[in-house]
Amino acid sequence: MLQGLTTLLEEVVTFIVVAAMVLWLSPVVGAASILPLAFAFIFIRNYNRRVKSVYEGVRRRLGTIGSFLQDRLAGIQVTQSFAREAAEEQQFATRADEFFRTSVEASRLRNSYFPVVSFFGFLNNLVMLGVGAWLIMEGSGWFSLGALIAYRGFWWRLQSPIRTIAQTSDILQRARASALRVLELLDAPVTIADRPQARCWDAGQGRVEFQDVSFSYLPGKPVLAGLSFTVAAGEFVAIAGGSGSGKSTLLNLVPRFFDTTGGSVLVDGHDVRAFTLASLRSEIGYVGQDNYLFSGTVEANLRYGRPEASQAEWEAAARAANAHDFILGLPAGYDTEVGQNGVKLSGGQRQRLSLARAFLTRPRILLLDEPTASVEPESEALIHDSILRRTREGLGTTLLVTHRVDLLRQAPRILFLEGGQLVGDGRHAELILSCPEYADAYHRWEETEEAGTGHSA
Repeated sequence: MLQGLTTLLEEVVTFIVVAAMVLWLSPVVGAASILPLAFAFIFIRNYNRRVKSVYEGVRRRLGTIGSFLQDRLAGIQVTQSFAREAAEEQQFATRADEFFRTSVEASRLRNSYFPVVSFFGFLNNLVMLGVGAWLIMEGSGWFSLGALIAYRGFWWRLQSPIRTIAQTSDILQRARASALRVLELLDAPVTIADRPQARCWDAGQGRVEFQDVSFSYLPGKPVLAGLSFTVAAGEFVAIAGGSGSGKSTLLNLVPRFFDTTGGSVLVDGHDVRAFTLASLRSEIGYVGQDNYLFSGTVEANLRYGRPEASQAEWEAAARAANAHDFILGLPAGYDTEVGQNGVKLSGGQRQRLSLARAFLTRPRILLLDEPTASVEPESEALIHDSILRRTREGLGTTLLVTHRVDLLRQAPRILFLEGGQLVGDGRHAELILSCPEYADAYHRWEETEEAGTGHSA
């Protein structure tokens, strides 16, 4: 795009210089020669206005096709399981047809554009020759055959910049349409950012406190309402509740993936918004239900959060997450390529690798969002063991969202949420007696797990 702008500037300057020369040599012939080119400039300007929206439409539809393909290819197994291949093919064909029609319209405009510009250039030549010949035949002495020949030489220096300007202008319009797609993302408003006076969080003890916290994704629809509790440094707390009770949202507020709409989240007695995002998140480990693994080796994914970590450190993190043994069993051990999003690993292996990646950063606060929700029983037991072992060793504060009855029974403390509010706080045995909402939910989860185990057997 920059090269196009440079070329455009060079040709505009060339045209202005040559136009000044022909006007100086003969104002009459010069003005008559330049007049058709003035119409060419007007045509180019109108073309740019018209084609701008067309090129934007082409890029927008191409982006739609790319997003559709990425989404559907990621969920190809779901499509196959419901035998929806034909329906998806039809949806793709519809989007492709819209892209085709818009592309044809852009091509039609472009193909009619350059011949018209060329026509004005050759009309300029005819006018120059016609007016020059008329002045010579009139015999007024204002113009001679030699001057006409000289003007004929100038014609190409007038015509060439017009053609180049027309071509460059079209290229710039296409580049502009492409750039707009990128700028839409880059110019999106940043809602979570460092405050002007934000300071670094010097890793403290890792105490977490919610003070009358409220949050909503949509106005008038609160997810959390008046939530208050304190988690001591080094404490292990399980967070339980039904679907939509605000458990995952609670975790997301600690590293400021979202900001509260009311109240404050504090770490070590300070509002999280008082710290820089980089310093805050560097001391917080997060493992969700479906953690992304990058294309590359096991080692590269492990070291993603701490590239400077030594081999002893990343192997220790893998052992802590009960991942070391399965990694050694891979074809190339830690040098094994995992594929896009760890496609070459099982669900449990991906989750253990994600847990090891979080352990390697040595976080003061570890946030776990249903880390065993979609893994096989063997991996679930290993993940549970690694989480509880970290807690026993006092390696930091841990907040675990779970509805697994085994973890709930072993948790030193449980926070039970319902409707975005804290309705139960205590050990499992205490809540069974004092919190009927927790007791009902626990018995449902217990029955579900027993039914699942029985079915698997």
